[in-house]
Amino acid sequence: METKRPDRTPSATALEDDPAFNAAVRSAIKREFDANRVPMTGGSADLIVAYMLLRQNSVATTMNCDYFGNGRNAMAILEEAHTRGVIKNTSPDDFLRGAIVIDVLDARTNKLVFRNFAVRPVTGGLDASARQNKINSAVSQALAPFFK
Repeated sequence: METKRPDRTPSATALEDDPAFNAAVRSAIKREFDANRVPMTGGSADLIVAYMLLRQNSVATTMNCDYFGNGRNAMAILEEAHTRGVIKNTSPDDFLRGAIVIDVLDARTNKLVFRNFAVRPVTGGLDASARQNKINSAVSQALAPFFK
C-alpha cells in the first residue's frame, strides 16, 4: 500500500500545502491500515491511497488535491461539496469546516475501489497531539466502511 503524491495540481482555489498537516494525514491513514492488518509499503503495491482536503465556510469551498492524483475529477467533488454545504445550506450561521475525501485505487488498473469522506469543524489553537487525534478520528471515520 502506498500513499500517492502526484505533481501539484494547479488550482486557483487550492489550500496552502502544510507539510506537517499532510504528514499527520498520512500517519493517520497508515495507522488505520496497520490496525486492520493491511500493510502500507513503498514501491510495488496492490492498492494506492489518495486523499483530498476541503475547507468550507458559509460562502466558499476550497480544496487541496495535491495528494489526490489526476483523472478522478476533483473539481466535480469540489462543486458537489459546495452545492451541498454552501448553496443548499439553510442555516444563517457562519461556519468553518474541513473535510477529507479518501480514495483507494487498484494499483494495476488505477480504478477506484473505494471512496468516502469525513467532515469536522475547523478549530484553531489545537496542540499537535489534539490536532493528530482530530485527524485520526476523521480518517478512521472515512475508512471504516472500507475495512468492513
